[in-house]
Amino acid sequence: MIVFSEYRATQRYLQERLAARGIAGSLVELLDGTTSEQERERIKSQWQEPPADFRVLLATDAASEGISLQRQCHLLAHAEIPWNPNRLEQRNGRIDRHGQPAQEVLVHHTVSVGWEHAQRGSLEGDLDFLARVVTKVEQIREDLGSAGPVIAAQIEEAMLGRRRTLDETRFSRASASRAVLQQERRMRERLAVLRDDLAESRIALHLEPERVKRVVDTALALARQPSLQAAAEPGIFGVPPLTGSWVRALIGLEHPARPDERRPITFDHELARDRTDVVLAHLGHPLVRMALALLRAEVWGTGNHLHRVTMRYAHPSLGRPVAVAHGRLVVTGATGHRLHEQLIFAGLRIRDRKPERLGVQDTEAALELARPASGAPTLADRLVHRLQAVAEPLRAALQARAADRARQLTTTLAARAREEQAHVAATLEELAAAIRREAFGEHGQQPQLISGLQLDATDHRQLERDLQSLRARVDAIPHEIKAEQAAIARRYADPVHRLFPAAVTVLVPEGARI
Repeated sequence: MIVFSEYRATQRYLQERLAARGIAGSLVELLDGTTSEQERERIKSQWQEPPADFRVLLATDAASEGISLQRQCHLLAHAEIPWNPNRLEQRNGRIDRHGQPAQEVLVHHTVSVGWEHAQRGSLEGDLDFLARVVTKVEQIREDLGSAGPVIAAQIEEAMLGRRRTLDETRFSRASASRAVLQQERRMRERLAVLRDDLAESRIALHLEPERVKRVVDTALALARQPSLQAAAEPGIFGVPPLTGSWVRALIGLEHPARPDERRPITFDHELARDRTDVVLAHLGHPLVRMALALLRAEVWGTGNHLHRVTMRYAHPSLGRPVAVAHGRLVVTGATGHRLHEQLIFAGLRIRDRKPERLGVQDTEAALELARPASGAPTLADRLVHRLQAVAEPLRAALQARAADRARQLTTTLAARAREEQAHVAATLEELAAAIRREAFGEHGQQPQLISGLQLDATDHRQLERDLQSLRARVDAIPHEIKAEQAAIARRYADPVHRLFPAAVTVLVPEGARI
């Protein structure tokens, strides 16, 4: 449970009261403005771990921003309610946010006895008003997303004795609810599209956990580092002590709540979901990033630890030996920006007479038949002259595959350019509509919705300057759309492809006579 207070004195008082009831030691943590950054991170990390017992965090508003505690906590209490409703929202947002597993988040606040019938101006009367504010903040936040700017002025008036009740006539709940629902629907649709794109990209790029692990295994072997250690749980691997520059790959593996403990890694997103005891080694993780950098240097740079030609045994159903050339295809636009990059391959079936060029699907099928074991050195020696004989046809097959793929990408890149142009236009038009709606309203200028206060002459002048700046921003958006769309068109204009041959794989059916 998190208990928020305004003052450190209240925080210490609550700590003493809890200690008197036997709730002390590791069960109670304090977080305030004097807490060091290291201690703050320790508390935050420990509160992401499942508790062994009920825990209490006594916090001031120093913990109301930049810290997420929703994973293991759904109870919050306000020992003291802040005058500013924005701070109230920030406090509640520590646990009432995306990723909260509980069905219900409970927020409590303290009141005095008899607060329901208190007189105006008394402490109990103020608490009565603030109690109603707490309820209204949550209600408005559900409709408008933020309640602070709407009712901050009314709280100020109430504290000065000029108001006893909340004026709800200025809350356009129905229209606000519709706007929020529309925004949420658009966001869900966009997230669904992005999720589908991510899944398709993983499939197209063959980003299976086993392949990413093989990249890391190969790089560690090339760098003469110890290999990963399989854990008892399938798909989990321990990272051994690394040396030299590879020590950087260990960054982030220490357990946030127990710094002396090094966590294992996994390459499987599903295994790492909602867990803090293992680290997901994704493409941006230091270990994977360093492995990829090493392999790129070996393939495209000056590295000399990898062989460009390898021979693999394959399933007997392959029939005859097959040579597969691998290459890197890069497509750039008129401005030199890289528009597309991928690895391609082309295959030849090696025969006694003229070699047979294989299609993309047949080549993929041949590669799927490859065994993990490499061919014997003596067999590789016997294949050298046959591979030399098909070198030119194999190079020509790879170049033809690159040209075919580049032609296929012409339509794809043109569609992508149109999609980016449409997205830019939609984003900027939505910005213009939001400015018009929020700054000027549906029926002309409505400065009272911007400030929520009675404006004096100085405020009016500042408001006019703000509105003038917003008008200029709205007027500039059509020109900005045209400029951005023109830049996108230039970037995608006149695509040119380049091919960089990388390696050759020779597949030999098991049991074949060469």
